[in-house]
This record gives sequence, structure tokens and C-alpha cells, in this order.
Amino acid sequence: MLSIFISSPANEFKEERIKIKKFIEENSILNQIFEVFVFEEDVVATGKQSDEIYLEKARNSDIYLGLIGESYGNIRSSGFSATEEEFNSYYNNGGKHALFFIKDCENRDLKTEKFIDVIGNKVVYNTFNGQQDLLNKIEKALAGYINETHENISFDERIVPDSSENDLDKESYNLFLKESNMESQDFIKILSNKFNVLVKDRDTYKFTTAGALFFTENPNKFDGIDAGVKLARFDGTDKTIFIDKATLNGSLLKILKLNLFLKETLDMLQKLSVLKGMIYRNIHTML
Repeated sequence: MLSIFISSPANEFKEERIKIKKFIEENSILNQIFEVFVFEEDVVATGKQSDEIYLEKARNSDIYLGLIGESYGNIRSSGFSATEEEFNSYYNNGGKHALFFIKDCENRDLKTEKFIDVIGNKVVYNTFNGQQDLLNKIEKALAGYINETHENISFDERIVPDSSENDLDKESYNLFLKESNMESQDFIKILSNKFNVLVKDRDTYKFTTAGALFFTENPNKFDGIDAGVKLARFDGTDKTIFIDKATLNGSLLKILKLNLFLKETLDMLQKLSVLKGMIYRNIHTML
């Protein structure tokens, strides 16, 4: 399991810290990979001072998750707040996966503004507006972390965090059933249980990259996916001179079906000599 240390001013984000921990523990994907440390719930009686526990947990965590709002927090003997002190402990120990989420605020104290400048020179941070927005962005960031660091997870198998079963393109699914000679069935049973391109996530489902490519209307709306089929028509066999070209976007099932139709039609026309007396222009397709 990978450890996440949640750090924030003690009084400002107490409810959010507990909700983040619960959110990750109840997420059927994230809870298999991450365990979360929240001081309010996870500190057990030891001979150590609480300050030592904070810094040790921060220093040794795999991911540092920081929340910043209006208040910098109490300044400690080090001259820093607990949040900045914990970040320094993690960062100076070689930590490379710090995730900061900064709340949209109208009033922020000067020390907090300076702290934001400090972290902005070291890591990339996100802003959020409300608890649900915060949870959504944390989920997306952690999914991105998994995809980047887990080499055993192929591109096709990666979870698309901002997808859901509502993104299903029914036309693509029906085309899939037809081409597979399968009877019409509930798409969740087929795509989740049989082909594993739709993954259960609490009370909803999320597509894998493969699922999004083949079964959603616009795969390119999802972060990390840039797919399509490029068509080009050349002047004879000279591939440096374009007559025209186009890019087809959308469900790969529908694009590939169209691509096959174009190829079969051109082959048929060529065989029937419909193009007799004309210069036949090769169409080359490229995925």
C-alpha cells in the first residue's frame, strides 16, 4: 500500500481531512492502492511528541497532500506553520509527489500568500471551490499518479477518472454487438463483467482507456486521450503531394467501420473499372 499524508491548518480543514480519508477508503479502486494518514483518527498512544509523529509521517509518506485556505496557521519554533513544516520535511527528504489543493478565497493572510509562492516554485497545485470539487480533483490527481507510476498497468487498462457509464455511446455499443454476433444485453454486464473495460467505482462505473476509445462518443474529451484516424489522398504514389486529407474523431468502433466501408467501396469501384479513364488516387489510412 502507498501512504498519503494529509496536511493542512488544523482548524480550517478538519472536516475536509476526514472526508478525504473516507472518500479514498470507500473508493473501490483507490482503497486497493492507498492508505491515508489523518492525525485526528490515526495517532495512537506512543512515547513520541505529536510534532515528531507529524514530521515522521510526512517525511516517510509516498504522497503529500496539502490543503491551503485563508489562514497560515500557528507559527512554530521553526518559524513555519505545521503545514509548511510538514511539506519541508517531505520535500527535503526527496519526496516527489506533493499534491496541493488551494481553496478559492477572497481573504488570505500574507504568510499564506508567501507560502503559495514557495510551493509554486516547487510543485504544481490545483485550486478548488467546495468540498465536492476538492474530492473530484483529488480523485483525478490520484488516478493520474497511478497511471504515471504503475508501469504494470497498461495504457488500455488505465482508469479514466472523469468518465462514467453515462458516457456510453449506444450506437457504438450496438455496432459492437452486431459485429460480434452477440445478443442484446445490458451493457454494464457485457463491458464490465466480460470485457473489463468498465470498472465499478462505488455507486457508478468508469471506463478504462480502451473502453473510452471504443464505446464513448468523444474519447478526446477525456484527459490523456488523443485518438482519431487520419485519412490522406495523394497524387499517385507520391506521398509528399496531398490532394486532400481529413481526421476522423469519435468512437473508434464507428471510425473503423467507416474506414472499412471506404476501403471496400474503393476496391469494388476499381474492380468494376468505374474509374476507367481517370487517374486512380490511392487512399492511405493511418491510425
